[in-house]
Amino acid sequence: MSTSNPSSSKSMTETSKALRKAADLLYRTESAKLRKKAHALLRNEADAEDAVQEAFVVFLELSELPSGNVAHYMGAIVARVCRDRLRTRSFDGVLRAASRALLKKGEGSPDA
Repeated sequence: MSTSNPSSSKSMTETSKALRKAADLLYRTESAKLRKKAHALLRNEADAEDAVQEAFVVFLELSELPSGNVAHYMGAIVARVCRDRLRTRSFDGVLRAASRALLKKGEGSPDA
């Protein structure tokens, strides 16, 4: 049997509204700086824009509005998203190189 707590639901709605309002303000005031930071890390304009958008999605999924400098917090999210994207790029490159090496090695094999 489940009982819902109306004050908890109201609090979650208020938090969600506060996060959306903060994200809107951050986007209007900080998105250019965030894109510049992402571009410096990723060296690709389209990837930088995608990373900033992903960072805003992460921000909107927070359970509560962060205390302190929210713009700084958002910058940290952008940096983390960029780092994850770079790590994925690196891993994909390793996989491609390994696949090429295996294919090359198998070219002379009668089983290939």
